[in-house]
Amino acid sequence: MIFKLNSKLERKEFEVCRLYVKTGKYKSGSQSLKDFMKRHPSSDFKEEAMFLIIKSNFEFALNSVVAKQAERFEAVQESFSTFATAFPESGYMREAESFRDRSLRQLEKLKESNSEAGL
Repeated sequence: MIFKLNSKLERKEFEVCRLYVKTGKYKSGSQSLKDFMKRHPSSDFKEEAMFLIIKSNFEFALNSVVAKQAERFEAVQESFSTFATAFPESGYMREAESFRDRSLRQLEKLKESNSEAGL
């Protein structure tokens, strides 16, 4: 009985995290997913939660001011690395790799524009 109730609470908490991402609140989504992972390290939703952290970090970086983008795209790289290590055969891997690759391209563009600006 208690296990069943805890399972329902875990599902509800994950759905709230997913809703942040779905509604475009990427910073809140990423943070709530990280908190979810700390509270539920062996969750059935772990794989999807880790993928959504990548997605949230990418979208947050993309929509950030230029001065903050580099560090935020680096966060995408870190979250991808953690995800790929934990779930190398994930069904989300192709999309996660796409976020990683797109963030790498954005980082290259930022480095080019910084070098052109003499920074």
